[in-house]
Amino acid sequence: MILFLLVLSLSGCGPGTDTPPEPTPTPQPSTISDTFGIVWSSSFHPEGWDINIWPTQLAADVGARWDRWPLEWARIEPSPGQFLWSGENHNYDVAVDKDRGTSPPLNLLIVLGSIPNWFDLASLEEPAFLDGTTQPNPDNQWGYFVHQASLRYPSTTDSAIAWKIGNEAPAKTFKDMSMTDYVEFVSVACEVLAITDPQALIVLGAPEHGMGVNAVNGEQNWYWSMLRELRSKGVDSCIDAIAFHAYGGAQHSEYLAVGGYDLWKLRTEQETGIPVWMTETGVAHASAEWCYEPNKPPCATESETSDYVIQNYVWMLQGAAKRGYEGKVFHHHFRDTNSSDIRDGPWGLLHIDTTPYPAYY
Repeated sequence: MILFLLVLSLSGCGPGTDTPPEPTPTPQPSTISDTFGIVWSSSFHPEGWDINIWPTQLAADVGARWDRWPLEWARIEPSPGQFLWSGENHNYDVAVDKDRGTSPPLNLLIVLGSIPNWFDLASLEEPAFLDGTTQPNPDNQWGYFVHQASLRYPSTTDSAIAWKIGNEAPAKTFKDMSMTDYVEFVSVACEVLAITDPQALIVLGAPEHGMGVNAVNGEQNWYWSMLRELRSKGVDSCIDAIAFHAYGGAQHSEYLAVGGYDLWKLRTEQETGIPVWMTETGVAHASAEWCYEPNKPPCATESETSDYVIQNYVWMLQGAAKRGYEGKVFHHHFRDTNSSDIRDGPWGLLHIDTTPYPAYY
């Protein structure tokens, strides 16, 4: 009986109280984390599809908060000072509009790279600005491109921009560049972006795979040496995250989330590391005719792919949590393509006709 009266009293229903019950709080919408992204949620590749009907909203609907795609310098600036932001096989303005037109708007991870054949490496030695801070110097060819790109596509209050300096550098977007050359590319980009878009994030280009930290283009310790060079030049302070790519085993993402953080801390001699972003991760569909052949990318059945997307994401976030930061995972990629390059074809969450695979759900 005593317990019953105590319960009544605590609930405001017992004798001697006229306190009205607390109103039921209004339900608040859940906050969706921005830790998940998809590669090529908007596309400008020459596949014969109209980008204006590209189903970018489906990426936002599935929970992605980031889109990642390359801003190809050679395509945009075919000759010095001639900028073509749209053309027969590309339209970057529409790609940005598609990403920012979803509900909610997607953030953008834009990969800078793809050197034009007219580029002069010596131009990196020229000052990025003619007057120190405002007037870009066309003689620094890379800096001038970064300046034009970042002014055209700045961060907004609804859609953040992260600039990734190269993709699998130097094997691809900074092809055949030395370690010191790449550091200079990063240094110039940091100097320019600090002026044009100080709210933007800067992400260090990913090695081709996890083992890429050991050797790049046959050059042993390329990645290790590059991190040390960033530190010696004082460029490391402008980097907000480092990127890695992981394909196949989902648990590999945890290893990279922990190891990448520790690697930065070790090689830059800092007290802490910086966040790791997994900017490419995925498995190809087992229906591809080349699946399971030697030296081909990893493949999976539809049920395995569904499991992989979830497990890989969880492993990555678990590794990041072990080091006290929030990482990001970008699934490669959004929609199947008819590209002859096996790295770009049967990897999508959507079929070519935009119908979803089971993994989309």
